[in-house]
Amino acid sequence: MDTQNYRRKWRNFLIRKDIQLRLAIYNLLFLLVAIGFVIAMALIPLYLNFQNPDNLWSQHFSAKFFLVIVDRLVLAFAGIFVVAFIFQIIITHRFAGPLINFGKTFQKISHGDLTRKICLRRKDFLHTEASQVNAMTDALIRLFVNIKEDNDRLLLILEEAASGKCKDDQLEATLSEAVKQAGRCKAHLSKLKIPFDVDTEIN
Repeated sequence: MDTQNYRRKWRNFLIRKDIQLRLAIYNLLFLLVAIGFVIAMALIPLYLNFQNPDNLWSQHFSAKFFLVIVDRLVLAFAGIFVVAFIFQIIITHRFAGPLINFGKTFQKISHGDLTRKICLRRKDFLHTEASQVNAMTDALIRLFVNIKEDNDRLLLILEEAASGKCKDDQLEATLSEAVKQAGRCKAHLSKLKIPFDVDTEIN
């Protein structure tokens, strides 16, 4: 395996920009509100203090300290925003990646291909849901295998009856066996809950 082709690149983290960027923006807006609240609670007393004309020394000290704090906080919170944005993209990638995997699997199933399994990375989200979908496809495979086996058996019985090789006394037994096989197929199909008029439901 060429590990170079599987090396994680930054552009690969934005695989569902519509979801990832939206979640990142919402979280950053919440962070902005929280930071604004913290700044307001920390700096309002200083601001009110240097607006007080009664004590010039306290006014000068508070104003100078206020400017230093604002300068430092701007740099600190800018760094926090950058780190938070990168963290959000990484976290949402662990959610968006499985969504794409689910979508491709559902597309395969809709075209009758039950061979595809959902395989997630260890740190991805939705492992429980992936296991449920895989269990669903396994159950469908078992059901269709049973239907196929009974249908193949039914076809052999009908071919034998249609070949004319069966004697009159054997024909009745052969047709009886065919009815039993058809009943088994019907029993397997009854496990599928589908609308009676499929075309009407789809349209």
